[in-house]
Amino acid sequence: MISEAPIIGITGSNGKTTTTTMIADVLNHAGQSARLSGNIGFPASEAAQLVTEKDILVMELSSFQLMGTESFHPHMAVITNLMPTHIDYHGSFENYIEAKWNIQKNMTKEDFLILNFNQDLAKGLANKTQAKIIPFSTKEKVDGAYLDGQMLCFKGQAVMSASELGVPGSHNVENALATIAVAKLSGVSNEVIRETLVHFGGVKHRLQALGNIAGVKFYNDSKSTNILATQKALSGFDNSKVILIAGGLDRGNEFDTLVPDIKGLKKMIILGESAPRLKHAAEQADVTYLDAKDVAQATRIAFQEASPGDVVLLSPANASWDMYKNFEVRGDEFITTFKSLKGE
Repeated sequence: MISEAPIIGITGSNGKTTTTTMIADVLNHAGQSARLSGNIGFPASEAAQLVTEKDILVMELSSFQLMGTESFHPHMAVITNLMPTHIDYHGSFENYIEAKWNIQKNMTKEDFLILNFNQDLAKGLANKTQAKIIPFSTKEKVDGAYLDGQMLCFKGQAVMSASELGVPGSHNVENALATIAVAKLSGVSNEVIRETLVHFGGVKHRLQALGNIAGVKFYNDSKSTNILATQKALSGFDNSKVILIAGGLDRGNEFDTLVPDIKGLKKMIILGESAPRLKHAAEQADVTYLDAKDVAQATRIAFQEASPGDVVLLSPANASWDMYKNFEVRGDEFITTFKSLKGE
């Protein structure tokens, strides 16, 4: 793909869309001309023809798109994290990593590769590129973007407090750090970064804040199609106030690793093929649960069980295909039911 505009490429297992959107928002608020493309915004081939050297292409890229990379050359690239996903397609985790790693294939020492140093895997990969590494981490101070107490920092300078972020969850702290790294390398001021991220409301179906009814807040996280994504979603809330709607396609896996994360939940509303396995996890965690036949019914039950100050969270930890065409349709049913309950 040939483009007159410089390219910022974003890939990873989780957080791609949110990070891509955050980066574009920050750059645009700084007066730059960032164009979303790839999996969101314009198709990459179309965007490359529309932009000029005055624009910046901010591209979300999947492992499938990166597999055939030949001449693709971003000036900056972000790998949010690497988890064993899409193994059914790639055949092994190693093959999946190799596909993702293609993002830096043509990068030089003049380019910047932003890696998540929470992962030892990323630290190991850092030695295998020509690009200049800019790490980010919530676990340690690195020579890049990092969390110091509650402060999000870049190279020794505090940018903003994590508590000010417009979206909850530990994963969104990581997404924000990656965004801050790109923004600072792009010459954006701390003030613009803070102002943008304070008002960032998330991306549809990805811990999307819908609003509240009678003091009960609703969050649509239908994109959480695996256990890790739901764990990260729950990390942003006080479990004692959360009613979790979960369940979906049964892929044969148990939910033992989710048990520590659901302990203390106010209640769970469980649906879908995986319901028996999720109920087993709920019992292990000593969490009360109720059944629902679909997301609409689950949302109504959750609202009936909620009190002012509580959170109704759709974060299924499962794919949607047992009941819905995709996670978007599942999330849209949650949004429609929320609007109905609110009287809209």
